[in-house]
Amino acid sequence: MEADLAAFGLPPEALPAEAQEDTDHWVLPENWETVQVFIRCATQWRYAGMAGQPTGLDYSAVESVMRMRAVDDQSDTLDRLRIMEGEVLRVLREKE
Repeated sequence: MEADLAAFGLPPEALPAEAQEDTDHWVLPENWETVQVFIRCATQWRYAGMAGQPTGLDYSAVESVMRMRAVDDQSDTLDRLRIMEGEVLRVLREKE
């Protein structure tokens, strides 16, 4: 957890006390809906090239998931989702 906070330039005490004691991953309330959409889009990645490199999520599928979940602010959720998507792609590329 400390490495994750450091990546964003935050000290360990930036997390609430209950999150510091928790062994599960802690999600800020304002990100909860986005995490739920991301999890439900786990099989909706697009791939390209001979090696089948992931290029990002299929946004038409993302839109369907948000509609089925009745997401209130789809624009904000998509912005947050794109940040998560970018980080996943960055980590996957680092592993190559």
